[in-house]
Amino acid sequence: MKYDSIQEPKPHHTCICLNCDYIYQRRKKVSKQCPRCGYKYKKILKSEFYKTPWKTHIGKNMEEKRKYLV
Repeated sequence: MKYDSIQEPKPHHTCICLNCDYIYQRRKKVSKQCPRCGYKYKKILKSEFYKTPWKTHIGKNMEEKRKYLV
């Protein structure tokens, strides 16, 4: 696994733990641990993402791109 967590920057603050696929809203600047499984992140990617049932898409402007991904 290349990254342990993907965390969106402002304004959404949405995170996904790639260990257990849990999606949550972080309260601090950076989340260091998954609230569900307790996994401590070693590598965090800060980017926008969109999760479909078969794949996690990473990149910019995911709100506009998701029309074409589904």
